[in-house]
Amino acid sequence: MDETEKSKDCQQCKAELLSEAEALRRLNDASSRLWRTTSLRAGLEEMLVATIELLGASLGNVQLIDEATGKLTIASQRGFGPEFLEFFREVCIDDGSACGRALQAGERVIVEDVELDPLFAPSIARKAVFRAVQSTPLLGRDGKALGMISTHFQAPHRPTELDLERLDLYVRQASDFIERCRREEELRQRAEEREALLDALPAFIWFGDAQSHVIQGNRAASEMTRVPRGANVSQSVAIAGRATYLRQLKRDGTEYRPEELPIQAAIAGRRPLHDAYIDFRFPDGRRVEAIGNAAPLFDASGAVRGGVAAFIDVSDRNQTERALRESEEFNRTIIDCSPDCVKVLDLDGRLLMINEAGCRLLEIDAAASLYGRDWRTIWPRLAANEAGDVLEQAKAGRTLHFEELHTTFKGTQKWWDVIMTPVRGSDGSVVRILSVSRDITERKRAEDALREADRRKDEFLATLAHELRNPLAAIANAVNVLKKSQHGGDGSAAGPTPKLLAMTENQIGHLVRLVDDLLEVSRITSGKIELKKQPIDLAAVVRQAHETTRTLIQAGRHHVGLMLPDEPLIVDGDPVRLAQIFTNLFSNAAKYTPADGRIGVSMERTQDMCVVRITDTGVGIPADMLSRIFELFTQVDRTVGRSQGGIGLGLTLARRLVELHGGDIEARSEGVGRGSEFIVRLPLIAILPPHEISTDAAISQKFPVRRVLVVDDDSTVADSLAMLLEAMGVAVRTAYSGAEALRAIPVLRPHLAFIDIGMPGMDGYETARCIRKLADGKNLILAALSGWGRSEDRKRGEEAGFDRHYVKPIEVAEIEELLMLGERG
Repeated sequence: MDETEKSKDCQQCKAELLSEAEALRRLNDASSRLWRTTSLRAGLEEMLVATIELLGASLGNVQLIDEATGKLTIASQRGFGPEFLEFFREVCIDDGSACGRALQAGERVIVEDVELDPLFAPSIARKAVFRAVQSTPLLGRDGKALGMISTHFQAPHRPTELDLERLDLYVRQASDFIERCRREEELRQRAEEREALLDALPAFIWFGDAQSHVIQGNRAASEMTRVPRGANVSQSVAIAGRATYLRQLKRDGTEYRPEELPIQAAIAGRRPLHDAYIDFRFPDGRRVEAIGNAAPLFDASGAVRGGVAAFIDVSDRNQTERALRESEEFNRTIIDCSPDCVKVLDLDGRLLMINEAGCRLLEIDAAASLYGRDWRTIWPRLAANEAGDVLEQAKAGRTLHFEELHTTFKGTQKWWDVIMTPVRGSDGSVVRILSVSRDITERKRAEDALREADRRKDEFLATLAHELRNPLAAIANAVNVLKKSQHGGDGSAAGPTPKLLAMTENQIGHLVRLVDDLLEVSRITSGKIELKKQPIDLAAVVRQAHETTRTLIQAGRHHVGLMLPDEPLIVDGDPVRLAQIFTNLFSNAAKYTPADGRIGVSMERTQDMCVVRITDTGVGIPADMLSRIFELFTQVDRTVGRSQGGIGLGLTLARRLVELHGGDIEARSEGVGRGSEFIVRLPLIAILPPHEISTDAAISQKFPVRRVLVVDDDSTVADSLAMLLEAMGVAVRTAYSGAEALRAIPVLRPHLAFIDIGMPGMDGYETARCIRKLADGKNLILAALSGWGRSEDRKRGEEAGFDRHYVKPIEVAEIEELLMLGERG
């Protein structure tokens, strides 16, 4: 396998990996959207849309099992008309349709072509305009059918095994979502029944904790005692600031001691009390006589966890009841439905409760061991002062959101997404802190994997570009030598060789531009590009870009209309990068416009922005591509442009460079064959005096250079560059190592030296430092040649003593510029 085939295989593997990563991302996004949905109807719509997108289908529907009839009924659909919906209004288990067969078999059924399937009714499929269908059962965790999700395709089709595997992953989550919604609906109905029951009771009901330190009553009890709902009415402990506001008397008129009160006595005695009597006496003279029962409450282990008392008003003074406050068991049930770790803290940060999911995620065997523990000690990486600040902010009524890495109680490291929010009492004050922690370890791993993949991609592109530059440099030098040797004394050349050389030179230039674009995209996306800004007239930049692409425009016989303003429109920009933006846009317009087309360029001031419009009469852009035209490696399937090459980098570079200049770029098109318009907006700066405005970034002084030394361990590159320089009339000597170069300098006494950076042993940097120590090397112009062109490489070259840094292959124009320089000064 040659290098080209290996490169193609690498590119194919990379494309497959990127495609798989994108598919997994979409699947993850679809799952996240589904679980964020709060209603069954919206969830069914979401899972249908996600499944259609996942399989690339045209139509689809979700059916649910009617538990009373066992039939499938359509709950959500996309793309079907009334006739289809009526036909499939109810589907029995013995129905011959795909969904009926899947229901009967309990597994997926795929009909690749309904016209060829003997059990399918093709007439309804023809009217609904589909040829293929897949139906996948939605099964509960117990294996019971919940429903069916079907997708339909307009042409004969069978989803790939990979698509079906992803579908199975999503269907599992969709089934869990349906079961969750049904459980929540059942809980909601039970809650409503409980609330309705408590609201209907005329009794006074109190609940107490295991120590009788907190006793709270229902609506009727609160209204009777005239205390805020949720207030602690326990007489077992003294509460600061609370005065004795009532007396509770026995039948004989003596006052109850706190431990004798019915609920306290039932908890202490671990047995119910019946027909207890209390005579409530209030400071304002009001009196309520009540008779009732009290009983202890036990947890699953048989331990007393509290008590309850229910009394009725036998004085007939107050018959209004309030709904019972949600019990601790009910709250616990709701919290345990959460898949996240949910904790309740008191205002000192001590743990009061943790749900079952939290115990599982934190790998806790005994939750009781955590109760009363300071929440801050559960997060070992969170500094004490930071934890204290988080807690104080929550106590102050603010909701906090942060991510943190810490280990579970069995040593497993996990990443957590944490939300802390205050829980307010009936008076609006903060009474508890709710902490919800989500395990995001897998998400973090995925993010790390993406970052590593991006780093490897940048490393691969840089290495690929570096490896390509040496052969490109040798080929380019050889072509330039051949071009010069083909010209006779009269400056003319005959035969096919000049055409072949021109063709080869053009393709080399195309390869160099592709390599440069790959590195530019890598540098910009990683934030390693630095703009060298200066005030510049944007019209001069546009003219320069037009001149740069004139050959391409003339080759297509295009007519260009430039409408540039007389007044200078000054921007603060990097002339080279701005020229790169408009050169890319001019090139695109020329490449994607058929011969004899028109390209228009206009520029105007709009408030404090300069707006440049580049229009063409080319092949246009489909509407569905306008939003993605600037994305990396995106190419529109435009027949005229496809023969021009490119890998979808130019517009990405243009957008990133425009954004780095504080502007924006927009693409417009009325559709295929209707031409395109690209609009660039850049911020203007105040008008400067003419002498401060740059119109050209490259100004050089011309001094003759006669002797040149070429230093490169690759003899092919060194010799080809030497041949090119000799063809330009310069005395040249080659050296294939740094040591050889140091020996040659006192003999040749060159004015200019080209030195390869990546030589073995003494590299280019060390060679330059040694040259600068020589008497003949003080004023010698040193030009670095390298396959690397990063800013850190250039900076390192300057520190070693290089005057210029060129990325292989060096252009003839750059060589000519160096030959016109004088001594180093």
